[in-house]
Amino acid sequence: MLGNAEVPLGDCVAAVLRRIAVEARRVADGQPDGVVLTCPAVVGPRRRRIVAAAAWAAGLPDVQMTPEPVAAAAYFVNVVKGRAPDGAPIVV
Repeated sequence: MLGNAEVPLGDCVAAVLRRIAVEARRVADGQPDGVVLTCPAVVGPRRRRIVAAAAWAAGLPDVQMTPEPVAAAAYFVNVVKGRAPDGAPIVV
């Protein structure tokens, strides 16, 4: 509910993502090649589909949905250049 109006969840998410898309284009000085959206690992396929559809409706290109723990580990390895031996656990 938004006031007295029933608004589908996907429409609400798309509205937020449209604003994010505007800001991303401003900061990147153009359309990004792709977008990675993170979500809690417990979010199921139905909700992921809702968010992915909302991202498409917002005009975001090549959207990938990634569980937050996976995104955090990828950031640790690829951006921070963190190192851990192969097979070693990483707590995120």
